[in-house]
Amino acid sequence: MIDFSQFDSLIAMTMYFNNEAVCRNAIVETRWGIGEEQDIVCPYCGQHHCATRKDGKFRCNHCKRNFTCKVGTIFEDSNLSLVK
Repeated sequence: MIDFSQFDSLIAMTMYFNNEAVCRNAIVETRWGIGEEQDIVCPYCGQHHCATRKDGKFRCNHCKRNFTCKVGTIFEDSNLSLVK
C-alpha cells in the first residue's frame, strides 16, 4: 500500500502520480490490498475474490458484472483522467 507520508509536497505527489496506470494501481491497492492479501470485492453485490480481466477491469463471478477500480468512488462519474 502506498505510504502517503513519503510525499513532502504536492509537487512530489504529482510527480509520482504521473500516469493513469500508477493512479489506477494506487486505487486498487488502497481498496483491495496487494499481492496475496488482495481481495477484490464487487461494488454491486459485495461478493469477494472477483477475477481480473486481461484489459485491467474486474469481473464478479457471482453477478457476472464488469467493473473498474473507479466504481463506487468519487472518480466513478468523472470524465477527467485520474492524473488530474
